[in-house]
Amino acid sequence: MIRLLWQGGSRSHHARHYTVENVRIYTLPPAPPPIYVAASGAKSAEAAARIGDGLISTSPKKEILASFETAGGDGPRYGQVTVCYAADEKQARSRALEWWPTAAVGGELGQELRCPPTSNRRRKR
Repeated sequence: MIRLLWQGGSRSHHARHYTVENVRIYTLPPAPPPIYVAASGAKSAEAAARIGDGLISTSPKKEILASFETAGGDGPRYGQVTVCYAADEKQARSRALEWWPTAAVGGELGQELRCPPTSNRRRKR
């Protein structure tokens, strides 16, 4: 949809998951900026290769890069590496834990936290 909008004019898009009608960008960039797609696994890396101009990963693993490249991705690749600097190692570790408490936790915990269930009932005091 973004690439369609950068062609200018009024656009509509009817798809399986969403529909937009008569949308436009009024001030187009001189040239369309590249679209980098975030990926954390093989399927999203393949999608990044197919629909994006580059890859972004918060968990830069060789398997993700391999999936991106095997699927034809040849654009830039950006990976996040969390670092922390302080006067001494103890202070740096403490600061890192405070700022990024889930950085070293594998899986989806660092990105996907469940919302607590809501209830219409009031709590009894």
